[in-house]
Amino acid sequence: MTAAMSMIFFACWIVWAIQCVGVKGIVLDLFGPKGDTTGLLRILMIVVFFLVGFLEVLSILFRPISLSFRLYGNIFAGENMLESMATLVPGWAGCCRCRSISWNCWWGSCKLWFSCCSPPCSRC
Repeated sequence: MTAAMSMIFFACWIVWAIQCVGVKGIVLDLFGPKGDTTGLLRILMIVVFFLVGFLEVLSILFRPISLSFRLYGNIFAGENMLESMATLVPGWAGCCRCRSISWNCWWGSCKLWFSCCSPPCSRC
């Protein structure tokens, strides 16, 4: 479930990035040199930012995987905490389980929004 949630939000993030700056803008943001340099330093900066762009693409491709693991961990920890709280007070068990499911779904959606839906590039 967490992998599916992260893939959906990741796909939305990619679509929004393309709508915001286009494919050319994304490529320039990832691989293009930044700053105002001239001469030999400009050539060196092009090479460096081209190599850094490949690392950034690798980082972007691993975001859904790391997000799904983080979401799973947060949901698991939330379930454990609310289950522990439910056993402390005898009458709360049914109420805490219902709240646990709704709370974890809401909190997981918030984490997805803030993790995947941050601006996809510096120009958005």
